[in-house]
Amino acid sequence: MIFQKGKHGTTRREFVRETGFGAAGLALAGPLAGWAEAAAKKYQEYFHELRFKKGEGGPGCADHIVELSGKNLNNRNTSFSFGYFSKPGAYKNEARVHPYDSCLAFVGLDSAKPDYLGAEIEVSLGSNFEKYAFSIPTIICLPKDVPIGPIVARKVDKPYAHYEIGLQGACEATRLPAPTKYAETKEHEHLIKKLSDSAMGDAAKYTGPGNAFWISWPRSKALEGFNVNFTWGYYKGLGNWHREGFDPHVHVGDEFLVFVGLDAGRPQYLGSELDMYMGPEKELFAFSRPMVIVCPSMFVHAPIISKKVEQIYAFFLIRTDKGDFTQKKTPEGYPIQ
Repeated sequence: MIFQKGKHGTTRREFVRETGFGAAGLALAGPLAGWAEAAAKKYQEYFHELRFKKGEGGPGCADHIVELSGKNLNNRNTSFSFGYFSKPGAYKNEARVHPYDSCLAFVGLDSAKPDYLGAEIEVSLGSNFEKYAFSIPTIICLPKDVPIGPIVARKVDKPYAHYEIGLQGACEATRLPAPTKYAETKEHEHLIKKLSDSAMGDAAKYTGPGNAFWISWPRSKALEGFNVNFTWGYYKGLGNWHREGFDPHVHVGDEFLVFVGLDAGRPQYLGSELDMYMGPEKELFAFSRPMVIVCPSMFVHAPIISKKVEQIYAFFLIRTDKGDFTQKKTPEGYPIQ
């Protein structure tokens, strides 16, 4: 698909290191049984069905969430979570610090109103706990060692989604007590960015009929220079996602292709059927459930073809490179996107 870290020590702070997420947040299907002709597939190990579990924490915690460490993503150096939220209150009554850069996205589930989040979110950033609030789809770029939290849903009119991308495979955090007072400074205001479709840009010339009808695609230069680019988009079309000549292709960084539904009450329902081709052999994989597909750096993959859409669905990719387009090709002739 072309669309596209240290311990914060004090004696009073608890350092938590997790090589994977807790069982309450994670359930991961391994190689997917039951697929037609899947038993002999060479690249089946790169497909992971998303299995949502009930969130845990404060009153505003996720209704359904999946959390994946790099260990669960074919040992890549990236982690992510995705959850559906519908309740007001704090996610957890604490702050935390990660020893790696991360991005947090808060997105709406109404594809007819992409700029509508459906909630008012308050978040604290920095060691002095500066308080910020937003009520539109938003990205927070969180540099390593910068505290965040608590995250509080002050108001929820409609369910929304939140996903977090960690640029390290192992999930580590220093947990801090919830603050008792907040700074009035705005030192970290530049880290909070509106999610917008304005970053689509030159990607439009690559797209086919199966691709997004609305997409946001921030790249590294819009994400504090982090070595990542990612998307959020809504999909309803049938056919190839790309125009002829752009598939199969490779990427400089690892890529994670995440397919999710927009019905917060049915997290296991994707609402579509798709074909994905993998490797130079173009092995065919068909799926119709929420899924993450791992494409390691320089791995040949695509096309993606939407075969059936019962309900508009969402997709986001995560790629661990700057997101710049090139006109280069591999010695074998594959476009490097």
